[in-house]
Parts: sequence; structure tokens; C-alpha cells
Amino acid sequence: MTGTRAIKLTGLAAGLLLLAATGLPAQPAAPTYADLPAALAAASAQGKLVFVDVYAPWCGYCRRLQNEVYPRAEVKHAVARFVYVRINGENDRKLMRRYSVNGYPTLLFLNARGEAVDRIDGYLNAQQLVARLAAIANRQAPGARPAPAIQGEPTNVQYQFDRAVARHLAGELPAARELFEAVYRADSATLDQKRTALYNIAVISTNLGEYETAVRRWNLFLASYPERNADFTVARYYRGFALVSLGMSAAAEQDLRFARSRLSDPAKRNHADSLLAELR
Repeated sequence: MTGTRAIKLTGLAAGLLLLAATGLPAQPAAPTYADLPAALAAASAQGKLVFVDVYAPWCGYCRRLQNEVYPRAEVKHAVARFVYVRINGENDRKLMRRYSVNGYPTLLFLNARGEAVDRIDGYLNAQQLVARLAAIANRQAPGARPAPAIQGEPTNVQYQFDRAVARHLAGELPAARELFEAVYRADSATLDQKRTALYNIAVISTNLGEYETAVRRWNLFLASYPERNADFTVARYYRGFALVSLGMSAAAEQDLRFARSRLSDPAKRNHADSLLAELR
């Protein structure tokens, strides 16, 4: 395959497919500090960034973050890399002015001196938020942060799967892919573990920009698991993106047209439309 093109996923980084129960160690909700000064003090002591969740009681997307996104295991692990504080912006106009917060939810990332180093304006789903949190934490960390510890036997397939998820959450994509490869090759792996591992290998290859490898892995996934469900549709979408990046326009158009009419995520549908427009 030749003729690669530099095209980005425009913020739609491919997210991991998780098993129904990934086996991630139980992670309690991140401690909530009473106010920003307390969170800044904790950040200084712990060597972390402060994650300020600015919300309003009437904000529907704020409630979705609180009730649907934050309780997920993978999100809890990602948030644990920060000092988390939740602030009602309606009661703290000084903070709103200082950090130019004009809407809800706004997620601010501050160093221990209270200086903003990054922010997220608006709602993200769990996969999008985990990807952004990992990128922010990895970019700001003074050195590589080890992946969260996983309890279990090293020879256990579920243990290897959980290690792969943890490595991915820590931003260690090549290491995560290697572990998912081991799960996929394991004779003792269940059908669901193999299917999920293969999907995630393709996801990581896509996110790494290794599009020839990504296409081969998406081809194998689609051939091995041809049931036309949501995962099949998303796989066609990401394979189409990789094919566009490789300059394989005709094959890319077939995938993107198939996915465009079936994707449930409006952002992905819009991105598919943009890619199809480029191919015309």
C-alpha cells in the first residue's frame, strides 16, 4: 500500500472496546476536595495536576458526566492521575472570570500554582474523556508514569487483558498492543477475549498512525466476526479512515458509506461525511 496521506482523526481517537467485566481493580471515586485551595495543596504534595470540574446544577451534560461517565471503571482510573475537585460555577464567579469559563461543563487542568495548563470545554463520552485525560497527564508528567497495578496471576489471560487496558490508560500504546496480541494468541482465551483483543489491536494501530497494520487488523476482525452489529460498523468506519490515509480511495469510500448510514455517534457520522467529501 502506497501513497499515504497525513490525515488526523480530528479528536475522534479510536477508543478501546472493553469486555463486559474487564477485571480492572476496583477503583473508588476520586477524593473530592472542599475547595480549590485544598486541591492545589494536595496537588503540590502529590505531584499531580488539579482536575477542576466546573458545573452548574441545571446543566444536563454536567449530570451526564456525573451519573454516566465518571462511574465507569476506566474513567475512574484515568481521573485517579489527577487531584479532582468539583466546583459549582454559579457560586464562584471569581473562578469563572479567572479561567474564562463561559459554559458548562468546563474541565480545567491546573498546576499546583493554579495556572491553567489545559482545558476541555463541553461534554465528552467515556472513551473520549479517557483518551484526553491520558494525553494531558502524559504531556504534563515530569517522567513516564507507570501503569496502574493489576492484581492477578501473570499467566492468567484476564490478567493480561487487564494489564493491556491499564497500559493503554497510561498512554503506553505499543506496550498495550503487545499485551493484547498475547491475549489474542492465547489458546486459553475465550472467544470474547480474542474478539475484543483483536479489535483493540486494530484500535491502537489506528491511533498510532500505523495504517497498513491497522487495515490488516481491521480486515482480520471483520472477516472473523462478520455479524453486522455496532462493533462491525465502527470497525468499517475506522478501516475507512485508515484507507483514506493510505490513499486507497475506492475501498475507503465503500467502508465510509456503509458506516455513515449506521453509526449512532453524530460526531463519527460528521467525520465520515468530511472524509467522503475529501474523496469526491
